[in-house]
Amino acid sequence: MSGDPHPIDERGRSPRVILVSGKGGVGKTTFASSTGVACARRGLRTMVMSVDIAHSLSDSFGLTEHLLNIHGGRPYRIADNLDIQEVDLQAEIKQHWGDLYGSLSTLLKSSGMNNVLAEELAILPGMPEVVCLLYISKYLRENTYDVIVLDCAPTGESMRFISLPSTIEWSLQKVYKLKENVPSIAQPLLRIMGVTPIGDLEELEKFRSIYTHLNSIRETLLDTAITSVRLVCTPEKMVINETLRAYMYFCLYGMNVDMVLINKIVPDEANNGYFDQMVKDQAGYIDEINSHFQPAKTLQVRSFSREVIGLKSLESMACDIFGNHAPNAIFSEEPPYQFEDINGDKLLRIKLPSVNKEHIELFNDREYLVVRVGNFKRHVCLPRMFLNMKPCVANFNDGWLSIRFADAG
Repeated sequence: MSGDPHPIDERGRSPRVILVSGKGGVGKTTFASSTGVACARRGLRTMVMSVDIAHSLSDSFGLTEHLLNIHGGRPYRIADNLDIQEVDLQAEIKQHWGDLYGSLSTLLKSSGMNNVLAEELAILPGMPEVVCLLYISKYLRENTYDVIVLDCAPTGESMRFISLPSTIEWSLQKVYKLKENVPSIAQPLLRIMGVTPIGDLEELEKFRSIYTHLNSIRETLLDTAITSVRLVCTPEKMVINETLRAYMYFCLYGMNVDMVLINKIVPDEANNGYFDQMVKDQAGYIDEINSHFQPAKTLQVRSFSREVIGLKSLESMACDIFGNHAPNAIFSEEPPYQFEDINGDKLLRIKLPSVNKEHIELFNDREYLVVRVGNFKRHVCLPRMFLNMKPCVANFNDGWLSIRFADAG
């Protein structure tokens, strides 16, 4: 993206990018679609894009055909102010990496692999994410939409998606350095070995342009005034634990998680005896979610009696979720915690406003650090490098609890 990476439109407002992530099966696509419908109803030019390789937006909006068949992977106008897009990965990859893609698929076919399977496997890891990031960069650069809602893959794939710009930056720097340092005398040797000479890789210039756009989209993803992450979970123990890990990873990367949606809550009218225990369990888990994910805003939505499919159902769900809240608002910009490495010391800083240090208790629970303040308890999922360490020193100043970790030995 050239120039200002965060263009202001003629109405004086910046674009919004909303990433929807969470464990598989919790309702991410439905929530992303509902958010898009709610934004469009407010007159905002909205795009809902599937970043998951297993697209399901067309199902969410009740289309009878797959979006790739309807519109070839391009934006499709589903309602006033609302476009949806499932990127045709193979078509995009053939366009941007035609030679590489063709060579890989030919190699796989020559090994006896089924032609269709060979073309699928020729899509290298990271390529789908790059294609989607380039689309986002283009839409922001051209000020096409006011809001871009990204229906992300399950948690692990989402982390690869947001970390990809940094990974590609590192890789391209190494490639360019190699290109500059390989002397011309080595080129014939590379040909004998069957390796394309580095000096002949004109495709590198394409990658330079791609890198420029990816670098700017990284800045956008980290800009809390533009981008926020919304996590979807259900009131279940395993789902909460994975959502806590996702929360930690997004915070570790420097992204703003402004909302956690608690989905599929059993409504009161279903409490007829059979669901009594489930209602009781869910109430306890909802209390946990409300405390564990502060300062992110938690919103709740009930289980519907039928599948949420089509514009009317999505609009009804959006009303249940957001009520009078603007769906494109930034509900929280305050970082909940920060991980730091200062001269070899591993530090964790946790925001705890309106707390007296005498009331703070700390203890470890497997991969979590538990912070207890009276009846309030927060579980902080720790990165791997912290798992073999113990908290040894804690200081509390200006509303921030700073904890230094030392080797457990």
